[in-house]
Amino acid sequence: MARNAWRYILSQTGITHFMTEARQRELQEQLEKGQFPVLTVPNVLSTLEGLTGRIGTLLVESITEVFEWLRPREHSYVGSLKTNKHYRVGYKAIVGYAVDVGYAGSAFHLNVHREANFRALGNALALLDGQGVQRYPDDLCTQLRIGLKDCRAGDAVVLPYLQVKPYRNGNAHLVFTRHDLIDRLNQVATDGTGLPGKEA
Repeated sequence: MARNAWRYILSQTGITHFMTEARQRELQEQLEKGQFPVLTVPNVLSTLEGLTGRIGTLLVESITEVFEWLRPREHSYVGSLKTNKHYRVGYKAIVGYAVDVGYAGSAFHLNVHREANFRALGNALALLDGQGVQRYPDDLCTQLRIGLKDCRAGDAVVLPYLQVKPYRNGNAHLVFTRHDLIDRLNQVATDGTGLPGKEA
């Protein structure tokens, strides 16, 4: 009962939207192992104060996770494509294993293993835009799922901040329409210093 109460309290704060996937798993493991304090008003306030005090750090970690995802490594197929940048996120990027094709070549749908990545991307861009975390049904994942249902290969699903073009090989081509937010994402993720050898 106490674990469920803590889950509800944390879900109401929206704090997990600022966390990386790894941080969210860590939090869930702590809950499962009963590592949270006894459920009292002072303990709840103290825990929430501690978490909210770390929002800035959690946000930077989340943006960095998105930054790493959108810069595929050379050893991967999509990482070897010229569209992708190795030292920064470009205004266009290709991500692999992003979409699946339905039975007998029917509609596209979002690959379940990429949902966390797209959710983090939507939140990162919205937060950098000063809009706060995205909420259902206006979040990137939900809007992308809806758009993919009637989409053909190479057609663009137009979303806030970007367009997504799915292909039958599972790749998705991302075209970012808010260059200022991508510039800011690169700046935050690299602490404003950039990376050695970054592309022009």
